Amino acid sequence: MIQQKVQNFLSSAGMSFEENDFNSLAAQYIKEMELGLNSQTSSLPMIPTYLSIDQPLPINTPCIAIDAGGTNLRIGLISFDHSGTPSITKLSKMSMPGTSGKITKDAFFSMLAEAVAPLCSITDKIGFVFSYAVEILPSKDGKVLSLSKEIEVEGIENELIGKNLCKKLEKLGVTPLPQIIVLNDTAASLLVLKLNASFARDAVPCGFILGTGLNLAYIESNNEIQKQGFSLKEGTQIINTETGAYNLFPRGNLDREFDAAMANPGLQLFEKMISGAYIGPLCATVLKKAAEQNMFTAAVNSRFLSLSGTSTVEISNFLNNGDCPLSDILKKAAAEDKQTTRGIIQQLIRRGAFYSAVATAAAIQKSMKHTSDANKILLSCDGSTFYKLPGFKAFFTAFLEKALPEMPFEIIHTDEAPLLGAAIAGLIN
Repeated sequence: MIQQKVQNFLSSAGMSFEENDFNSLAAQYIKEMELGLNSQTSSLPMIPTYLSIDQPLPINTPCIAIDAGGTNLRIGLISFDHSGTPSITKLSKMSMPGTSGKITKDAFFSMLAEAVAPLCSITDKIGFVFSYAVEILPSKDGKVLSLSKEIEVEGIENELIGKNLCKKLEKLGVTPLPQIIVLNDTAASLLVLKLNASFARDAVPCGFILGTGLNLAYIESNNEIQKQGFSLKEGTQIINTETGAYNLFPRGNLDREFDAAMANPGLQLFEKMISGAYIGPLCATVLKKAAEQNMFTAAVNSRFLSLSGTSTVEISNFLNNGDCPLSDILKKAAAEDKQTTRGIIQQLIRRGAFYSAVATAAAIQKSMKHTSDANKILLSCDGSTFYKLPGFKAFFTAFLEKALPEMPFEIIHTDEAPLLGAAIAGLIN
């Protein structure tokens, strides 16, 4: 009875997903991918990384790995033995330059160079995971588009990361200057599949990240990429889909209301359905609407209507029977109120898992077009929301298993994936 009440409420608000056909949505997603690959109007940027996963990994060859994401910067020296086991040494962690107040771009790259220079006497290879908005160039350098709001660097937009870092290293007397490969964390998550014992040329690799944000990377044939100025025709490369920007999944009235209240209305619409930055606040919006429609007892309706918001961590705590504002609201509530609240939240997580599985299955199907002898899917998954949001991984896995019954797949988590992926990129590209 409660389940049906929850379903009726979500359906009336357009927030249900059960009526949508998985295969039709996947086909629509593939069409949007193809538009993005051809520089036509698409919500999927389909960004070339110019990185391949095919080359062999050098044995016991060190590479400087840099992982810049959020407000943290990590730098280490990494090599791999014949079995792919990594050795991480000289690892350091510091705040990203620009987190303690505004600095100039010169100061930003000088601080990076001072942190990297001591390792340049050991190797001239650098893999740099830069988890901010960046355009990857054919040279595998990266042009900065923007940083996160916590990092203030004046004049860094449109600057080349590798070129500027090399200039500062040269001033510090580093010779020879290193080759710097720039990539994002989603491409890195795919590259670490080379370290998995199941990896082989007949496997279909894919990288999926669900943390604060949401993204997906897969392998594409170069002759399928018709972007302006793109000339490669042979081989394959990793494509960064920027799937969080996808805008064609069915959305409801409450999705639109939620989006309109954000600082970036109309953007990152898929991300706003499930990523760690948004699923908690979205649940608060939906619960308040449920209270407006008297889905709970009078006292609980009143408390939910005064709810200012809730975070994804708080949603997780509630589902895990921990302490949080939702638990306080429902502390003395009737069992039906608690079950209704839990049912609404779980259905929103299931919806996000369903659409995440659609996007992933579409990318896998696209990748399989040039892997005719594929017999296994390897899915590298990273991000705290993927593993810590209660129910998400199980729902996601179940939807994929149903959608891809003809081929086994394995979900793989790799510790230190950004650092290891950076090193792999620096060594094989």
